[in-house]
Amino acid sequence: MKIPKIIKEVNNVIVSNDYPSYQLLSIDSLLFDEDYQRQPTTAIVDAIAKYPDRGTFGYIYVNRRKWDNNKLYVIDGRTRITAWKQANIDATIPCGVLEIDSQVLESIWFTKLNRHKKNLTSLQTFWPLIVQKNRTMNGILNIMQKAGFV
Repeated sequence: MKIPKIIKEVNNVIVSNDYPSYQLLSIDSLLFDEDYQRQPTTAIVDAIAKYPDRGTFGYIYVNRRKWDNNKLYVIDGRTRITAWKQANIDATIPCGVLEIDSQVLESIWFTKLNRHKKNLTSLQTFWPLIVQKNRTMNGILNIMQKAGFV
């Protein structure tokens, strides 16, 4: 599959030169940015929630938003967190905590982490590009809105 030029441009953006700090954080302290995050797939959430396994949980990426009172926003790991909440597991989970300077750079990080994952729909790759102010995608959005599409 040929990688679209838009994704190649995202690959060339350096989001951070720092490694994340690794911390255990409460699931309840983590937020999601609806502007670019995709909704978790119900079947996957249900499967994880049925047998939540700390050994295979891995760690998630989180951004400590200095511009938003240091609130913690999940960049990658929403499905796992949603599943654990569904299973009523009140836990601290391993997180790679970053301090990315803006929502745009945060959404680029999301795109970089998720572009090779299976089952991403075109719409799930579209919204991060809107946040990134991609001219082509914003033009498409404007046309769709003028035509009355939601």
